Amino acid sequence: MDSINVLESLNRLVRLTRRFQVSQSRDARGPGHASFGDTRLMGVLHRSEGLSAKELAEIMDVRPPSLSEALGRLESNGDIRRERDALDYRVNRFYLTDKGRNEIQKRADDYTKMRDAIEECLSEEERGIFIKLCGKLSNQLTELTEKGNPRRPGYTLGTME
Repeated sequence: MDSINVLESLNRLVRLTRRFQVSQSRDARGPGHASFGDTRLMGVLHRSEGLSAKELAEIMDVRPPSLSEALGRLESNGDIRRERDALDYRVNRFYLTDKGRNEIQKRADDYTKMRDAIEECLSEEERGIFIKLCGKLSNQLTELTEKGNPRRPGYTLGTME
């Protein structure tokens, strides 16, 4: 199998996975729930609360205007709150609210259900092989990204062991 077939297969799998996630999320939450980007942002805050907008933009690799829009949306929805930094009043720090924490927990539960539904067609051995192949492809893409992105030295998508 040549690399074009691998890339086409990977793209198809990503599209179908995304479509499945969207369909399951809509069924579980109904219209108007947080987008994938908003959920990702809340996930970052769940792991590291009290980050500044600058830190969040760097971690998420998004442009500050896009991040500001998402932060505003989540704040007006009551999922996050902002507080002035105690040492530097020019800096805002962002925290999840109880509502945001509940949303993250619901998303984690949805993720577990989706993961189980997707994986049920694979044996334990096939899952292991698939994970190793994904790790190999992730490492290759990370290496290619780092080589092709000289304006951001040290930027990495992360590697999989």
